[in-house]
Amino acid sequence: MDSDGFIWQAIYGESRVLRISPEGKIVAQIDYPNATNITCPVFVGTELWVTTAGGDESEEEAGKYRGGVFRVDVGIGGLKDFTFKLRVNVPGL
Repeated sequence: MDSDGFIWQAIYGESRVLRISPEGKIVAQIDYPNATNITCPVFVGTELWVTTAGGDESEEEAGKYRGGVFRVDVGIGGLKDFTFKLRVNVPGL
């Protein structure tokens, strides 16, 4: 999710990531023509990083970029990290 409240969703098997508004409308798309199985979008500053997974062995180009990492500067960052402290009370410790 970006700092404006939009979701960035990888579409596995379709070579793309969508930016979806809080109202559920697709407002942007990033295409990855040489990588079929896009996974795990994450923000690093204003860059959107994605990973790729394996696919059909017959897809020559998909195989070439299987296990890759791609980054695109999208001009906006993600939500700030949520920090918490877990306190556990264990009797006898």
